Amino acid sequence: MIIPDDPAIQIIRDVRHQISENNAHEPKKLINYYLELQKQYHLEHQKKAKLTTK
Repeated sequence: MIIPDDPAIQIIRDVRHQISENNAHEPKKLINYYLELQKQYHLEHQKKAKLTTK
């Protein structure tokens, strides 16, 4: 059961709002932000995978 005033949910909302604010609340900027973040995580994952397969 989700509690409406759940502190963890509020923290997530605050972070998401801050990310949106940092991107001027513009959907295209937000999409580009998340796509770039996805690329970074993908590259990090590839680097770690190469290190563990050697």
